[in-house]
Amino acid sequence: MNKIDEALSALLSDEKKRKRVQFRTVYITLAVISAVMTVINFASGTGALSIATLTFCLLCLADLALSVIMDAKLEKLSAVLFIIQLLALLIFFTVSGSPEGFSAVWIAMLPSCGMLLFGRKVTAILSGTMLIIMIFFFWTDQGQSVLMYNYTQAFRQRFPVLFVSSFVMSWLLETIYVHTYRELRQARANMHELYSHDYLTGSLNRYGLDEWYKRTSPGSRQAVMMFDLDFFKQVNDTYGHDAGDAALKAVAAQVDKLTETALCRWGGEEFVVWYPDKDISDELAEEIRRAVEVLSIKDPDSGAIVHMTISIGIARGSAEDNLYTLINDADKYMYQAKQSGRNCIISE
Repeated sequence: MNKIDEALSALLSDEKKRKRVQFRTVYITLAVISAVMTVINFASGTGALSIATLTFCLLCLADLALSVIMDAKLEKLSAVLFIIQLLALLIFFTVSGSPEGFSAVWIAMLPSCGMLLFGRKVTAILSGTMLIIMIFFFWTDQGQSVLMYNYTQAFRQRFPVLFVSSFVMSWLLETIYVHTYRELRQARANMHELYSHDYLTGSLNRYGLDEWYKRTSPGSRQAVMMFDLDFFKQVNDTYGHDAGDAALKAVAAQVDKLTETALCRWGGEEFVVWYPDKDISDELAEEIRRAVEVLSIKDPDSGAIVHMTISIGIARGSAEDNLYTLINDADKYMYQAKQSGRNCIISE
């Protein structure tokens, strides 16, 4: 993945950031187009139109400035002002424009522009307001009296229908986009869950622990507890793998209740508990050991009750110590616990 793809991926994953970039892109685009049209209108001698396009250009730049400030209230104010500008632009183009010019094109684009920035609900209200304004100017005597251009009857009858069609197409495309985007976000979340968590126990896996470690700054003290299910192979051999899976889930759930931090399935029947900002007391480790010892785990096939014990190793360190160094140390202490008869705790 190149840098552009990475930037787009990061952008799409943040809804607020994506909306902000869309607003700024539209502001800049309309400001540039309005500036170019101002030059063209001035060169062609249409003074009133030159003033209008220049004003709209300056307003777009003002909206952009409000958005760049990044203040939440000013950002909302920018959006409200832009809606007012769109309504003013519609009235101006309707009153002063002509079918031979760009006015009709600009008006037909407004629903698409609104969908991009404001979504379906706000754009539906905005487009409905615009339609009422057009009907007033095109279909009533009072409205036609202020028009600067004598539109044909066919244009006055058909253009509102074209505007509605533009809105419907924009609404359908936005609806498809919203549902697709929602499904993509859900799929992304599901993929991250599968990537970072153990499917059987729901605890973190090694990748998930590594992600957590990379984004966490350890405190002045940190500790790692590593434990292993004793005689786990015998459970699988005696009762079957379903019983082994039930044992893994039950032990993981019990330990997770007592640790007050994330639990990681390190591999097989080995688990790691990392305390990034405090020590773990031998008393807590003993409470965890006893809680597992008294568990009654039911074999889902035979209904037999299985009892498990765990061997625990604890390594302690400072903020400067590497997590994986502590895990290796805890692993050594856990191995010593197994050599000492299992179902016990060894710490440095």
